[in-house]
Amino acid sequence: MVITRRVRARFALALMCAVMLLAGRARAAEPVVPGPTELPQTLTLEQALRIFRTSGLDLLLADANMRSAEGALKIAGAIPNPVLSGSVGNAFTYNTGGPTDCATSNGSSVSCSPWIYEVGLSDNAAISDSVSGKRYLRMKAARAGLAAARMGRADAERTIALQVKNAYAQVAKAELDYTFAQEIAASNATTLKKFQDRYKAGAIQEGDLMRVETQKLESDSAVDDAKNTVEDARYALAFLLGVRGRVNAFDVDTKTLDYSVPAPLRDVSPVGLLRAAFDHRPDLIAFGYQRAAAEAEIALVRRQRVPDLTFGVNYAWGGYGGSGTNGPLQTPTITFGLSIPLPIFYQQG
Repeated sequence: MVITRRVRARFALALMCAVMLLAGRARAAEPVVPGPTELPQTLTLEQALRIFRTSGLDLLLADANMRSAEGALKIAGAIPNPVLSGSVGNAFTYNTGGPTDCATSNGSSVSCSPWIYEVGLSDNAAISDSVSGKRYLRMKAARAGLAAARMGRADAERTIALQVKNAYAQVAKAELDYTFAQEIAASNATTLKKFQDRYKAGAIQEGDLMRVETQKLESDSAVDDAKNTVEDARYALAFLLGVRGRVNAFDVDTKTLDYSVPAPLRDVSPVGLLRAAFDHRPDLIAFGYQRAAAEAEIALVRRQRVPDLTFGVNYAWGGYGGSGTNGPLQTPTITFGLSIPLPIFYQQG
């Protein structure tokens, strides 16, 4: 009874440790949700690009794809663990006999044992997996996939950064248009005031006054439209920067619209631009890595036709004595084994 309680206590302790370990791993595997993105009152283009590189959800998705490719590479390079096996057998038709039948060489009387034990160790096809080149092809395809994911991340930063710059310019343009619309509305309000005074003095007709009033209403409507355009442009930019929820009013630097040819583009030619695009564009480079990954996967599928060999070693012992036998059921024996799957039902393509 004491031994049973100890065994139960040890089993409960081991089970509790396993549950705590799994719970800790589950907490570590929880996804990290990015916090809210706060925009400053006056947002410069450099600040917008910096916020985009740290909080932009499109880049976070590209980073997740890259992490997934890194995990795939680790899985592809994993070597199968050896398999340790054990078994216990009982010869239930075995005649254990009496003490005299199971006498040992030193004359002591013991009971005959009907139990047989066996311990085995297998490489789980690890040697065959490496020698056949399957592990190398898996890693080759995974490396190319990781390189393509990295180029995809760089291309996402390139293309979406351009969208951020374009959205920033749209906000700046919308703010200038809004300022211009306010100036036109203020000018029309002044003109309307003058025409109303002249109409009261009898210097103009009612039709002239109505025409100016119409212009004033149109300018007021243009101000409302320009204000809505500014809000829409701000929302579009905030969305690219990773802002979710309410977007506070912020201003941008309208001087970014001042045109100037960038220094690297002053002495280039169309042919040079095409060559630079072919040599440095991440999406084109990613296509090359994707092709390399596909070729490696095709080679791996063809290599799968080679069956996996499993090498193993077993040691067995147990049983002794017995009525009329005076010998063990299983002498200490070591055996080496080799197993191979027969491609009968599935021939790997």
